[in-house]
Amino acid sequence: MFELPQTIRQALSHCCQWLLWGVLCVIGLLAITGKAPAAELILSGEEQQRELWPHTEWLADPQAQWTIEDVVLMPSGRFADLTEADLNQGIQGGQYWLRLSLYNPHDQPVLWVITPETTYIDFIEVFERQTAGWQSTLLSDHQPFDSRQQPYRKLLYEGETPAKSHTQLYIRTGMIHPDSVTLRLMLSEKQQFETMARDEQMFFGLFYGACLALMFISLLLWLSLGERVFSWYFLYLCTNALVWSALNGFAFQYLWPFSPLIHNFGFNILFLLFALFALQFSKNFLDLRRDAPRLNSFFSFLQWLFIAGILLRLAGIYVSVLYLSYFALAVTAILPFVGWYRYRQGLTYARWYALAWLVYTTGLMISVLSAGTNLFSWGMNPLIYTQIASLLESFILMLALSDKFSDIRSQFEEARRASHHDALTGVGNRRLLELWFKRWFVSQRHEQKLWVMMVDVDYFKEINDNYGHKAGDLILEKLARQMLQHSRPQDLVVRYGGEEFVLLMEAPALSDVTEAAERLRNQFENQPTHFQMQQIPHTLSIGIAEVDSAVADPLGLGIERADKAMYEAKQRGRNRVMSFSPSLLD
Repeated sequence: MFELPQTIRQALSHCCQWLLWGVLCVIGLLAITGKAPAAELILSGEEQQRELWPHTEWLADPQAQWTIEDVVLMPSGRFADLTEADLNQGIQGGQYWLRLSLYNPHDQPVLWVITPETTYIDFIEVFERQTAGWQSTLLSDHQPFDSRQQPYRKLLYEGETPAKSHTQLYIRTGMIHPDSVTLRLMLSEKQQFETMARDEQMFFGLFYGACLALMFISLLLWLSLGERVFSWYFLYLCTNALVWSALNGFAFQYLWPFSPLIHNFGFNILFLLFALFALQFSKNFLDLRRDAPRLNSFFSFLQWLFIAGILLRLAGIYVSVLYLSYFALAVTAILPFVGWYRYRQGLTYARWYALAWLVYTTGLMISVLSAGTNLFSWGMNPLIYTQIASLLESFILMLALSDKFSDIRSQFEEARRASHHDALTGVGNRRLLELWFKRWFVSQRHEQKLWVMMVDVDYFKEINDNYGHKAGDLILEKLARQMLQHSRPQDLVVRYGGEEFVLLMEAPALSDVTEAAERLRNQFENQPTHFQMQQIPHTLSIGIAEVDSAVADPLGLGIERADKAMYEAKQRGRNRVMSFSPSLLD
């Protein structure tokens, strides 16, 4: 049997021992430092868009204290594999370090592009290893838009990996001020990225074109109809479009490219304005002031809170307003329930309002939770669906507005069909009085005060007894004509009952109404009625009261007060005009 020489056997034994010690050292080193680095990303040369996180390691630097030299020299164990659960960091400040390696197995160089998921990430600094060291490129939205390498709505880094070679990257990213942070970066081959950018431009063009069309229609309806609800709808559409243009990056690109300050600190103000006008539109559309005063007061409180947040933001306060702006977006989640509540109260057109806000707020809440918390790992992906839902919601709200005014028109057509006019005098009756007041109240114009004028013929029973009911009817017809002469087309004259008439008149002050009442009283007194060769003298007692739209029953209370004033005029000798005062309640 062949035997190796003693010296060779000893040498082989020593080699095996050293080899075993080497394996144990490697195992120990891996146990200490953690694990092997994440698998490098192999470039296919036809990158549509790929997420970098499966091939990336990361390291948090909350104090923003490390440099590239510090990070490169750190033990490998300080870095951890970036998982999908790590992508959304919630509302944070500071910076994060990412490292990855790209490999190009092809015979031609590959041009590639890296972009963040959001448009409002504060900075991305890319360190690429070169023969002379690390080459650094800083991208920041705290610089004017024109300073970017490419005129793209997001921060964009272009690179090239030569044929059959590797590209090692370190990426520093984060927020200067606390905000929603995502570590999701996307890589695309340059030509494919340019194609994708053209496609998304077409989508956004259609979206903002539809927004502008809705804004133009609502503005025309506001100017032509003079209804305030269309003004609030127009302002809501404007703030909604501004919010999305800021989130998409187009506001910074086209509206204020030389103001990074507005771009970085304007998001919170836009969120608060969006919620402010959403609540104001809701208050008018759902008639909360009239039918749900407590809910109206709650909405008003929230609006003042949001206005305070805007002022605080302009004063330089950031973190508190940041959370308030997210709260403002969350508040809109109650609007579908408010719409359903009003629908159950009999407001038929509120069903479209409830559906519209249900579509929008569902996507909006998912987006807020996904961007600001760790409940979901979807990052900014829900935003695109929420943006489409916002457009759908705007169209449904326009349908709801159409249904609202169709309902109002049908009410007045029904009033005309039912002949809400007094058969004797031709003026309106009590039913028309109620419908007219409802229309006036819903219209929300209220540029001037509304007044009730209660008019009563003095000693009318004696007139009927002495001259007959035909004479009395003739006098009532004459009074109705004279009241129409002393009123305007927008005013309303009704026969309230017997010899009592009511005139509803808009006027800026009591003196204007009193003057009109005195003219009517003088004319009626100075033009006696001729009947069957007889001259019948007659006079009027008139009471005036303002309609207080803040009370539960504005019209009823106004008529009651005007009636008390008229009764006081009779007590003081008749043939006079009296206005209501609190002393009459005694």
